[in-house]
Amino acid sequence: MVNATIEKPSHPANLMKKGKAESASQVYGLGLIIYELTLQSLNTIEQKCMHNTNIKMLKAYIKRLSAVRQELVNKYNLTLNNEIALFYQSKGLYLNEVGQIHEYELEEIIYPILDSYACKLYQLEEILNLMDINNQNEVLMLGLELIDNLYSVFRQLSHLYPIVELRPLFKEMAENASKVYLSLANL
Repeated sequence: MVNATIEKPSHPANLMKKGKAESASQVYGLGLIIYELTLQSLNTIEQKCMHNTNIKMLKAYIKRLSAVRQELVNKYNLTLNNEIALFYQSKGLYLNEVGQIHEYELEEIIYPILDSYACKLYQLEEILNLMDINNQNEVLMLGLELIDNLYSVFRQLSHLYPIVELRPLFKEMAENASKVYLSLANL
């Protein structure tokens, strides 16, 4: 049994390296990187925050998003183990790829979605540097916007991903992000 670890991206541009997901485990791996980037941003906000109410609220955001991320880690590990088992059972003939993504699909569909997400993270970091981090409403809105962006990237991929068989995985991740958003909006 393999317990794979996903590299924690230090930079949103690292998404581009993982954009060519051609199997279920690769899709979950891409999803985990997107979750990690969102969690990094929330942690950055929390570290800069000095107001106790805001820190508690941000910790609630991080806790809920981390729980969903852990579910995704479990699915990633299970899927990867199943793919490895199929590979060995087929004596190396089964490569676990559901389909293939062509370079033009990366350039025209996937990279623009991932680039837009990375740009939104950069914009939110800029906003963070300009805002009053102790204003409860501003912190709430920034946290919700981060999670909304998480939902948005998965939703776009669920509609436009070139390998149709993998779209439901992105849809599932979008629905999970939506649930987190809705639960946090009601705090």
